[in-house]
Parts: sequence; structure tokens; C-alpha cells
Amino acid sequence: MDVINIYGVVISTLGAVFIFTLKDISKAGNRMLFSFFATFITKYSLELLNENLNNLLLSNISSSISLAKYIFFFLYLKYMTSDLKRIKQKDILFFLPSSLLLIYMVAAKYDFVTGYVNPNIHFQIINRLFSVFMAVFLILSFNILKRHHKELKNYYSYESAKISLVWVVGILTYDVIIHLVGVGWNIFSSNMVVDIYIKISRFYMFNETITLLIIMVLGIWQSTISPTQIAKLVAKKEVNEKLGSYVPILKAYMEKNKPYIDGNLSIDSLAEQLNLKRQDLSEIINFHLKTNFFNFIKEYRVNHMIELMKNDNSDNIKLLYLAFDSGFNSKSAFNRAFKEVTGKTPSEYMSLFKS
Repeated sequence: MDVINIYGVVISTLGAVFIFTLKDISKAGNRMLFSFFATFITKYSLELLNENLNNLLLSNISSSISLAKYIFFFLYLKYMTSDLKRIKQKDILFFLPSSLLLIYMVAAKYDFVTGYVNPNIHFQIINRLFSVFMAVFLILSFNILKRHHKELKNYYSYESAKISLVWVVGILTYDVIIHLVGVGWNIFSSNMVVDIYIKISRFYMFNETITLLIIMVLGIWQSTISPTQIAKLVAKKEVNEKLGSYVPILKAYMEKNKPYIDGNLSIDSLAEQLNLKRQDLSEIINFHLKTNFFNFIKEYRVNHMIELMKNDNSDNIKLLYLAFDSGFNSKSAFNRAFKEVTGKTPSEYMSLFKS
């Protein structure tokens, strides 16, 4: 049995199972990706079955499914970047080129193994039809991505590949390169047409299985970025920018009022003092100051302690009193926090002032 076909069945099956179980299959984009993998299960299963049967129709169906890959990708992008929740019935018409290719292959008795009248002519016609249909759906796909990126540029930073769908650009570009290599191989090869077909077909199938694996991994990782999701991201960005303006206010309040010297200070009580919601204060500290509430307060307390140490020839007993005055509730908490912030113990740090 052909290893490539077995690998194709396994990857396609895993892709379909993972998309069905790990993603929200009620969303049209995820359903389209599931259908994509289900179709390729059919393709590689037919290839395996046909290894013994050598049936012309099965071979033609399998070959025409390769074109369907670009149609599925186009529809996947269409639904992932829109608010459409259901697959439109009229979108089935997009699979017409793949069906027409299959009809021509059957009508021409397209069989590279047994041969037929003027095989070179049929090979060139089918190859060109495939290239034209492929180019059309690639252009449609890139247009969707271009429009999507334009919307993101206008409203949101799209550095994340998860938002920009840039990985799809990589997959499609890779596929174009592979196809061009195959076309060039066909043009410049001096071998018989049957030999060319077999080599090019295996070359395509090998790379197709690689892209299936990549699509499976990234398809699971990808989240839906529809206009509604973009609007939510925009709203979140605006909220973050507004909260960012509170950073200097928060720092000024901490310096002037020194709320951290209260050993029982909590994020709720500090938020109340600042007339902020607890969630908003948490967002300011976590998102804008890149820390958490505990470390934020700890650093202020240690710095306050250092200022007291500079102005007081303290011994170890007085250090403990100063620690309590700085908001620490225990000696162990004070020693641990001081070492974490300064890298030295309180005694070691105090010796710097005495030397």
C-alpha cells in the first residue's frame, strides 16, 4: 500500500476529528474546514482502494478533489472573516469548476496508465484548466485576505497571526510555488507523458499531505475573526487606551497618599480610593504596568522602606519596626519581599549606608 495515501488518510481523519471535537462546529468557517478534511479522507481512501482496482472513474474523482482544496480554502476564509453563521446553499456552485474538470476527465477517458488517443493534448488541456481554476480561487482568497487586513489596519493592531490569518497566505503561497514547480517539470521534462504524470502526481500528493498537517494544526489554533469579533477587539482597545491614561494618576496617588503602608490594603480598597472598578484597576496594573497587584504594592513598600533606612541609622530591631511602618505584616514577608526587589537582605542593604 502507498505510504503517501495512508498518511493522507490518517492526517485527514485526525483533522476532521480534531476540528469536530475541539472547535465550535456550529460556526460556518469551522464546518467548512471539517468538510475540507472529510473530502480529503474520501480522496485518499479512493487512492488506496484504486491501487488494486485501477478504476478510471475513481482515479478521476480523486484527481478532481485536489482542485476542491482551493475552493474549500476560499469558502473557509469567506466564512471566517464574516458574521455568516450558516453555509449558504448557493455557495455549492463554487464547486462547479471541480465538477466540470471531473466531467471532462471522464468524457476524455483520462487515464495515464492505459493511455488514450492523443494523451498529450488531454494532459495539457486538463493541466491548463486546473491552473486557471486554481488561479481564480487563489485570487478570490487573496482578495478576502486583503480586505480583512485593511479592516484590521483601520481599527486594530493585527500583529498576531491568529487575527490576521497570515498563516493562510503562507499556505496558499507555498501551494502556488509547488504548482509552478510541477508545471515547470512538465514543460522541461523530456520523458514520456505517463512517466511525467506519475512523478508529478506523487510530487503533488507528497506536498499536499504536508500542507494538510499544517492546516490541521493551524486550523485548530485559529479563532474566528469576523466583523463582530473585530468590533469587540476595537472596543477592548479603546477601553485599554482609556485605562492607560489612569497610569500617571495611579502613580501620583501612590506617591502622595502612600496607601501601601496599610498592611491590610487590598485591590478592592485601593480601587475604591481611586473611584475605579476593581476590574479596571486590575487591568491597569496587569496590562499597562505589566505586573500584578501583589508585586505592585510590594515594590512600593520596599522602596518606602529603603527611604526610611537612608534617613535612620537603624539596627535590626529598628528595621523590623520600619518594615511594619512600610506596610509589611510579618518579618518573614518583609525579608522575602526585600530580597526579591533589591537582591539583598535588609541587613546587607543597610551595610551599604554604614560603609
